[in-house]
Amino acid sequence: MRFQRLTLDESGFNFNLFHFLLLQDPIFKNKIKIDIPDTIQIIQGQPYFWYFSHNSQIMRKSKSKLNWEDILNEFITDKEDQHSICAIWINKSKNLTTFEYLSQHLLYQFLTLKIPDNTKGYLQRFVYPKSSCNEVIKCTWTNNLCFFECFSNQYQIKFSKADIYQRAVTF
Repeated sequence: MRFQRLTLDESGFNFNLFHFLLLQDPIFKNKIKIDIPDTIQIIQGQPYFWYFSHNSQIMRKSKSKLNWEDILNEFITDKEDQHSICAIWINKSKNLTTFEYLSQHLLYQFLTLKIPDNTKGYLQRFVYPKSSCNEVIKCTWTNNLCFFECFSNQYQIKFSKADIYQRAVTF
């Protein structure tokens, strides 16, 4: 088995991270224990892999579940509230990684309209924060330094009068 070096793009995002986390250590058979939100890798405009965690083990759904109908049923939980955030679309084009927050209504539009064949990215379930505002912890790590920063949004995540980006973005 040959291992390739794990590389990050300019924004520090690795599009193969979930695949690497799924792999087992070939010698000790250790699996990394981690909880991740449902994450669908989309390649050439089609769902290719669906990663999720069960009992802190990263797993992949079968190919039979890789269709837009099953994705919509899993991601849209409250059919009455069309403005709650349910997903994040992470896309890389021309060395620029973009994060697009999707409400249930926007997710439905995104998945039911024809997705271009050259589309590549991740569709990830949005996990609501435990506090009232969205937060992210950023870790910068080098051989000589480990630096943590916490970014918090000023708007409450469920404040419906604010735009979806005003409630969700933390940078």
